[in-house]
Formats: sequence, structure tokens, C-alpha cells
Amino acid sequence: MTQPEIIELKTLGISPRHAMEQIVEYKHDPGNGYTKTLLCFMQLFIVSNRDRTFYFAKNNARHFAFNADERFLPVYEYADEENRKFTRLHAFADAFLKKCDLGRTISRYMVLIASEQKLMIMRPYQVYAVKHMVTCIDDDNGYIWHTTGSGKTLTSFMAATLTTLSGTLLLKLLSGELIIN
Repeated sequence: MTQPEIIELKTLGISPRHAMEQIVEYKHDPGNGYTKTLLCFMQLFIVSNRDRTFYFAKNNARHFAFNADERFLPVYEYADEENRKFTRLHAFADAFLKKCDLGRTISRYMVLIASEQKLMIMRPYQVYAVKHMVTCIDDDNGYIWHTTGSGKTLTSFMAATLTTLSGTLLLKLLSGELIIN
């Protein structure tokens, strides 16, 4: 069973940032905050005004606030492998909210950093990089090339975790077959 997500929908002309502000307000509401409602089970939030759609992971107060520029961090727009963004709600829903894909995103591409009590969701290009890295390991060939600030640590960690969990990496290392150029 996957954890639920919530979609905060605004009318056209209202910025999705307003929906993000509302979610922060829900968190701090003493009577209906996260600890007393179904919101405590949410892992993923989606905000949209139908033209612009964003998603982000739920976090505790320390990692769940606006900065001075009133940007909500980290917030992402979903994109395909060629980095074409799915900004409209219906296109986003068709691409991102398919039952199996959403479950895979939550179970494979979200990371809990226990020491910081922080939940992270990978950026779209990181997810595609992990998928390609796992395929390269399966095919006994590949290399990793990332630029500064692109999320190399998280991407490499998730690729290693997924291949180790599947047994692929471990079997290849034990048999001496793995060669990555």
C-alpha cells in the first residue's frame, strides 16, 4: 500500500505558491494540524492552479518553511527524460499520478534522512539517472557524469540502494563481473 498524497488546487490566476502557504498553515493549525488529522500520513503534496503544477515532500517544521524569497524548497515540476515539463494539471496527472508510477516514486525515489528527520524526493532528472545507472549495472557497463550541485550523492546512493536490494550489484561484485568505465 502506498502512502497518500494531497492535491491542493487553486483556481486559474491564483499562484500555486498560495496553495503551498496554505499547506504550511495546515501544519501549524493547533486544532487540525498534522498530528490530529489524516495529514499526518501524507508523504507527498501536489499544488496546482491547473496551468502550473508542483510537487514536494512533506517535512517537519525545520525543513518545511518559506525562505526570505518566499520560495518553498524543495519544490519540483515533473519532467520527462528530455526535461520537458508537465506543468498543466491533467498532463501532470497522466504522467505522474498513475498508480504504479506514484507508488514507485514514493517507495524508490524518496529518502528519509533519519538524523535530520528530513524526507527528500528526487528531482525528475535524478530519477532518470538512477534508472539508467541500474540498467548500466545490469548490462555490465556504464559511467556516471554529473555536474556540480546536480545531486550526485543522492543519485548514487539511490542507485546503489536499488541495485543492492535487487541483488544485482552484490552478485556482480561477488562474481567479479562488474566493470564500470
